[in-house]
Amino acid sequence: MSLVFNGRCLDRPIGGVERYARMLLHTLARIHTDLRVVVPPKATADLGLPPGITVQRFGNMRGHAWEQLSLPSALRKGDFLLNPANAAPLRVHKQAVVVHDLAFLHHPEWFDVRFAKWYGFLMPLVVRRSAVVVTVSETMRQELITTFELPAEKVIVVPPYADPQQFSRSERVNVPDRFFLFVGGDDPRKSISGTLDQLFASDDQAHAVIVGRQRKPFSAKPLPADARIHWLTDATDAQLTWLYDRAQALIHPSVYEGFGLPVLEALQRGCPVIARPLPVLLEQFGNCFHASPFAGSSDLSAVLPLLPLRTPGSHLHGEEVLRVLARFSEQHTEMALRSVIERSKHL
Repeated sequence: MSLVFNGRCLDRPIGGVERYARMLLHTLARIHTDLRVVVPPKATADLGLPPGITVQRFGNMRGHAWEQLSLPSALRKGDFLLNPANAAPLRVHKQAVVVHDLAFLHHPEWFDVRFAKWYGFLMPLVVRRSAVVVTVSETMRQELITTFELPAEKVIVVPPYADPQQFSRSERVNVPDRFFLFVGGDDPRKSISGTLDQLFASDDQAHAVIVGRQRKPFSAKPLPADARIHWLTDATDAQLTWLYDRAQALIHPSVYEGFGLPVLEALQRGCPVIARPLPVLLEQFGNCFHASPFAGSSDLSAVLPLLPLRTPGSHLHGEEVLRVLARFSEQHTEMALRSVIERSKHL
């Protein structure tokens, strides 16, 4: 059986979805010999893929049109298509689609109107027509089963893993010494704007470093102009390593998540985490973060004194954190991926 990887997302700036896609591809390159990646014809020449992967540039479209109209024509008899990034062609049944979350359905107001309408139409059909639905957490698996009335055996959890290679280099960033880190750009679910007000009211010496960029799907809600806010739109992995290693804490006030990859990354680097106690974060990380409802400045004022004293580059790994990190290994991701591949053989 040939496994075909939908590479449309590989040409985008790295966010959580794109990083997860590359994790899957890295693992698949080791465990599946008959693998090819199909990308739009004008995708970047250097996609940064593992050596030896066959890349097929196909069609004459781009974006959603390429995914819906060109990509299916690239498939051969016996191929199984893996779509890692929240979308898939409607007319393909022998495929797995990765659904990271259902924010487009529960909170369409967070997105550009056209995007929300398109996904509201597309994804219910895709998850029902696809042979396998993959997601990133058990919380999300149950949400998919309930929302779309899917058979439980159809939905498989393939979690991300803590990738040591991601943090193999460190590069200094020109920001003040005392800063708190936010990862997620302008995604409205991250609830950054109101949290910044709370942070500055709780700590008048604090600075905030926000890693991310403004992306098309999200409805624009500009952050306030403030000299204490430092925005990094294109942080490299080496810069992100440096930031995790020196931040007073990662602040993650998200109101909805399918997994919470920045929390895993922060824990991997020994960076304290302040996060809203969402069920999915409690499922994944237990008591490894400082919980805050972010309802007002007093909430952060109560949490900040609990943070451990951090010296530059210090890694704070308690026993509970080490147990959590051990669950998110590439080996666990590989086992889950193998179950998807095994399922595809019987279609």
